[in-house]
Amino acid sequence: MPIGRPRGRAGRLSSEFERARYGRIFEVPSPQTVFDKTMRRVDGLLLLHPELHGIAGRPRQHVSDLLRGALVLSVAALDALVLDSVVSAIPRAVRDGRLGPNVAKWVREEPEAFLALLPATNPGAKLAELCREQLGAITFQRAAMIEGVMRDVVQRDAPWPRAAVILSRGGPTWSADEVRETLDEIVERRHRIAHSGDMLPNRTATRPIQLSYVEDAVRVIEAVGQAVTQTLR
Repeated sequence: MPIGRPRGRAGRLSSEFERARYGRIFEVPSPQTVFDKTMRRVDGLLLLHPELHGIAGRPRQHVSDLLRGALVLSVAALDALVLDSVVSAIPRAVRDGRLGPNVAKWVREEPEAFLALLPATNPGAKLAELCREQLGAITFQRAAMIEGVMRDVVQRDAPWPRAAVILSRGGPTWSADEVRETLDEIVERRHRIAHSGDMLPNRTATRPIQLSYVEDAVRVIEAVGQAVTQTLR
């Protein structure tokens, strides 16, 4: 007689034990959880910078590059958060009748793929994965791209007012426009680092970069990330 899962009450207890023991291992973390973990890695890089810098004066190139790497990583974390959060919000948008115009456009372009969702047990989740395929090649770093995908896919407002409130706690007051403009400036610096090595126009030296600049940039990125999550709830 083949050996299989125990039957009856013993089998049910065994299944419940396995779910209790292993269920959390395979639980997919939320986009905000992944974002927070990545930003803690960024914090680790920033904490390492003073240790490597040592004495006062111009730091060695690899020490400055640590800051550049932290900036690039933080922008990448925001990019991933926006994509994953919008995709995660699609099933609820289906239930609430809040799908944006981009989804209707994708349905018109690929009707067969979307018609295949009709018999699915969880069509909202399946639709979210199809939308991920449409969005996966796009970067969501600049302010216009972030507010655009939130508006055109799940009909949600831009996150800048919420981010301004977060940034204004315990310090100078921020406006939504200031958050938007500052994020774009950070992303532009990220692009210079990623695409031209942060070199000056004469290509003989790199642009200066300071720990305080990256710390401020990280604070803005974290506030925008929190605001995206809050807006899409």
